[in-house]
Formats: sequence, structure tokens, C-alpha cells
Amino acid sequence: VNSTAFTIATSTGYICGTNVQLTFTVTSSDGIVIFNFILPATAPVGPPVSFSNNTVTPIPDLATTNIPITVSGIASAIGKVTLSLYFTHTFDSDLDISLIGPDGTTVVLSANNGGAGDNYGSSCNPVTSRTTFDDAAATSIAAGSAPFVGTYIPQQGLSLFNGKSGVDLNGTWILR
Repeated sequence: VNSTAFTIATSTGYICGTNVQLTFTVTSSDGIVIFNFILPATAPVGPPVSFSNNTVTPIPDLATTNIPITVSGIASAIGKVTLSLYFTHTFDSDLDISLIGPDGTTVVLSANNGGAGDNYGSSCNPVTSRTTFDDAAATSIAAGSAPFVGTYIPQQGLSLFNGKSGVDLNGTWILR
């Protein structure tokens, strides 16, 4: 029971109409529990927009591979990001997969998951054969198993991109 009132305020850089991401930490004699949640914005959301890089790109062992995705023509702030991919690679737990925005914001999608299993997704088409990362999924990627066909919660929230606009959004994104 908490009898002390508290206030939540946004920073001066808050973009009106974007979601507010909160972390609530409760410490008690039973331990620490962390709750992450989002206060949804009430601004109108535009139609979904899709950007792709369909270039076949090898993913060699013991190397970093950067796959560029060009995003342009978006005039409003990001409301939600999802990412769908198909990778062929043996021994999935070798892979650390991240999405990096033009401003350097980095979200770890999956790191060292899948054990000795192979691949992320089973095919490029249809989209339901891919691995899709979505904060609203029911299953964490860490609880999944190769080839991870379906929709999974990434290890870090893609909501870190929410609210970005202008040069923080339009430009070259990197799937690493």
C-alpha cells in the first residue's frame, strides 16, 4: 500500500501524440518486481507503411553484417515499428540481431537464442513464414525455438522508436 501520491510528467522534448513508455519498479521484502507499460496516445495514426531490403545477404560466422533499409517520405512521428525477416544460418545462438535507426537508437531483437537450431523463419513468402518482431506479440523470442516462424516479442522494445520523426526516422536503418 502506497499512501504517497506521485506525479508523472513528460520531458520538454515530448512529441504530442506519441505513446508514453513507463517502467514501474516495486521493491518489497519479497524482492523487486518491474512492470513496463505504455500510456497510449490519442493522436490519429496514419496507415501502415512498409520498407524492405530484398537483397540476398550472406551472414558469415564471426563477422558483423549490416543490412541497410532506406526509409523516406514519412512526415509524422512513428506510432509503432514491427520487423519481419527471414535468415538462413546454422546454429542460431551465434546470432545477435539488432535494428538501428538513423539516429543511432539500437534495439536488440534477439541475442543468442535458438541453440543449435537453424534459421529465423522458413521462407520469405508468405509473410507468415517469416520471423516477425512485435512488442504486442504473445511470446518472447527467448521462449521461442528455431526457426522462430511467427510473431515474437523482441528482447528490447521496438517502442524505443515510437515518437521519432524527421531525420531520426527518414534515412538509412540498419538490420545488424
